[in-house]
Amino acid sequence: MNDIAFESLESRMRWMLATGWGICLQRIASERITINKESSLQLHYAYILAQMGELACVEPGDAFKIELETHHEGKNIDIWCALRDCEAAIELKCFRKGSNRATDIDMYDVLKDLSRLESYSHVTLRRFICLTDNAYYTNAVHKGHAGSVSVGNGKRYQRDVSITPSWAGKWKDSTRDTEIILKSDFEFSWRSLGIWHYLFVEV
Repeated sequence: MNDIAFESLESRMRWMLATGWGICLQRIASERITINKESSLQLHYAYILAQMGELACVEPGDAFKIELETHHEGKNIDIWCALRDCEAAIELKCFRKGSNRATDIDMYDVLKDLSRLESYSHVTLRRFICLTDNAYYTNAVHKGHAGSVSVGNGKRYQRDVSITPSWAGKWKDSTRDTEIILKSDFEFSWRSLGIWHYLFVEV
């Protein structure tokens, strides 16, 4: 087992984040748990991580901590957790089909979260999770405003190249009116389970 998952604190955290997400996703897909918005996804995933974090404590000095909607090093983080000094930051998005959301704004927020995670240089591991039952985000041809910030399957963005929303300079909310520049090349690769489509991205 040491060669597979527990040879270091980081490998234990990687195991915990990925396996915990797999369990959470399967529970959602089987309708064992119900997700209606981002906060419920955050709660259920964090609950699973809290349990797995205790399981990952295998040495006498091990300790696991987890916080929701917290500040670390001046950064806002949806879920922060740490196994001793190995820290992880997780950003989440959940878009339900029946919520009548502005999909172009949602996609901008996905890109913004990826950029924000790239700035979390103080943590060891960074993960972005997006869950939706709306195939528009993944498979549709995005035009207009949505086309300028598309997160559709196979969409690629190059590092250090400006991603500018087509509404720039016209939006009343300044937090969603600016360009985004990713530090690394990125390609969206969605996966599906049942009615759900998801991203689980190592940033």
